Amino acid sequence: MQVNSDCEHLFRAIVRVMRYHLLWYVPLGVWVVLYFIVPNLVSGFNNLALVFYRFSWAVLFSPSTYVFFAAVFTSLVLPVQLFLLIPGFFERGVPMFQRRYLWALGVVLGIAISAVLTQTIIWGSFPLPTDKYAYIHVRMIPFIPWPDTPLFQ
Repeated sequence: MQVNSDCEHLFRAIVRVMRYHLLWYVPLGVWVVLYFIVPNLVSGFNNLALVFYRFSWAVLFSPSTYVFFAAVFTSLVLPVQLFLLIPGFFERGVPMFQRRYLWALGVVLGIAISAVLTQTIIWGSFPLPTDKYAYIHVRMIPFIPWPDTPLFQ
């Protein structure tokens, strides 16, 4: 019950601080979820399924695997964390109160940039790529060898 209570307090705090700004904050949240979180979730699921399909015990010794898993997790969590920063800019008494819309726009740009960066890291650190002869190799170092697959596919 503690998690439910914490979420309730979070939502009440957001409503208390944002008030009429919820008219643009909620649609922006829906847009962030549909445009960043859902595609990252689908991409992460497909990539993880491919890793488990091609599983080899050698991936446990590959640093690229750990970078890959961390990037998949980050691609799901970071947009939510950045989006939840926005209500803090609208609280009175905060030094950034005068430029709150500029800071909110900066957070949205940060979400977009973080999505591109995490997807690039996922692409370059995929631990079990195939070569042109369809042999599966274990990538030990992210981006080495350079991936043959197209980015954002």
